[in-house]
Amino acid sequence: MGLKAQTRIIEALLSLIIVLLFILLLNRMILRGIQTVYKSELRDIACRVLSSMAEKEILYRIAYGDDGRGFPSAAMLYLDQNLPPRLGYNLTVLRYIDGKWVKVFSIASKGYVPGKASSISMVLTGYKQWDEIRVIILSLSGD
Repeated sequence: MGLKAQTRIIEALLSLIIVLLFILLLNRMILRGIQTVYKSELRDIACRVLSSMAEKEILYRIAYGDDGRGFPSAAMLYLDQNLPPRLGYNLTVLRYIDGKWVKVFSIASKGYVPGKASSISMVLTGYKQWDEIRVIILSLSGD
């Protein structure tokens, strides 16, 4: 094998190494951009959000409102401002009356996918003049 042939083989190997490094670098960059949210993570986030709302008494105002019909616009505003945009949500408020559960209201964001969702609920036993039991269910879905 002559010197010219050895030089060509070395050039080809170096080109192959550069191409492989470039492909690995691209894959690394693309994989960093993809984030998967697991259901346990979604439950943790939902729990933190509901707890934060309860501490600030926003949760009670949302569930009961001033007239007993709840305050869905406040819920939507709070969730839109406090949840990452990559998460979709569904918030449902139920009340227990005459031995059965009745939906007070339900709101959902555009990105909510029920099949990829995880939920958490909180029971409220009354607020101001309202002494009926209400349950708030917050479901979150992610990519």
